Amino acid sequence: MKPIFSRGPSLQIRLILAVLVALGIIIADSRL
Repeated sequence: MKPIFSRGPSLQIRLILAVLVALGIIIADSRL
């Protein structure tokens, strides 16, 4: 897999951000 942005955030950082966003959506849905 070739990175689209050579100066973009590392894969680990993007993975952590994706997990945090997913958890935030789950928590927000559970509080509604």
